[in-house]
Amino acid sequence: MVGELRRVIANQKDQHVLEFRMLAAAGRTVWMRNLISLVKEGGLTTKLRGLMVDVTELKAAERELSFARDQAVKASQRKSEFLATMSHEIRTPMNGVLGMTNLLLDTPLSGEQREYAESIRSCGDALLTIINDILDFSKIEAASFSSNRCPWISNAWSVKWPTCWQDRPPQR
Repeated sequence: MVGELRRVIANQKDQHVLEFRMLAAAGRTVWMRNLISLVKEGGLTTKLRGLMVDVTELKAAERELSFARDQAVKASQRKSEFLATMSHEIRTPMNGVLGMTNLLLDTPLSGEQREYAESIRSCGDALLTIINDILDFSKIEAASFSSNRCPWISNAWSVKWPTCWQDRPPQR
């Protein structure tokens, strides 16, 4: 403590804040914040004026806040990893469905069958757009996003929405 006070005086700043731990009554350790002002007369420091404040609870709250922040960051990272993994896992079979639908559309179909197959392709494209948007969102959160398309506005999605959902079966 004396060494700190000597450094305060040597620096010649008008105000200083020192934080330190000390042993209080009954062996309890407390954190103290010492606010020190230099009193100068004739350009020389003649006195120190100070105020000591027990900041033990503040330090505990800061530790808890830091721990909570670290846990939130870890949870966010796990969520982003999960979203990225799931969107990849969903996208692979979705591309298979779209590929097979395109092959189906290259075969002779009746008008009704073609309409159904085109609806499958349209809804699949819309779903793939959503999956890609989820993947892009997880990349943005992970700070590894490279913009090669606009993930937020999809004209294809807005055009295909009515086709996908107009004849949905009733929900249970």
